[in-house]
Amino acid sequence: MLGVVAGGSYGIWTSSQTPPTLVQFTGRVVYEGKPVTTGGIATLRLDDQLDSATSALDSEGKFTLETNGEPGAYVGRHKVVISSMTQTMPPQPLIPGVYASMATTPLVIDVSTDPKKKHTRNRFGGITSGRGIDTAEG
Repeated sequence: MLGVVAGGSYGIWTSSQTPPTLVQFTGRVVYEGKPVTTGGIATLRLDDQLDSATSALDSEGKFTLETNGEPGAYVGRHKVVISSMTQTMPPQPLIPGVYASMATTPLVIDVSTDPKKKHTRNRFGGITSGRGIDTAEG
């Protein structure tokens, strides 16, 4: 979606196709058995690379994905990147850099409306994710 502001008005251009459904998606990031409590998570839908879903990580490593300020992520398969750095100068990564790039991350989630697919678990030391919070640690 592209917004154009000109002369106090704006126009919105969208594709003629209706985007897939946004589905609430929450989870928890755990690395080496401990929650990752700083940084954020972003996803990119693999099917057609619609807008990414993002979230900050909270003090328990939990996240709730949003897309363009709306709750949820588009239905489909998504690559996942996680960014978590120390607060020192210069910042140092708290998790391996392979998980911070779409080009190298092996992490993938499936966002689905199917209640049978409520939880998925990816391991990199542990990311747990699903439409409900899964508090099991990696």
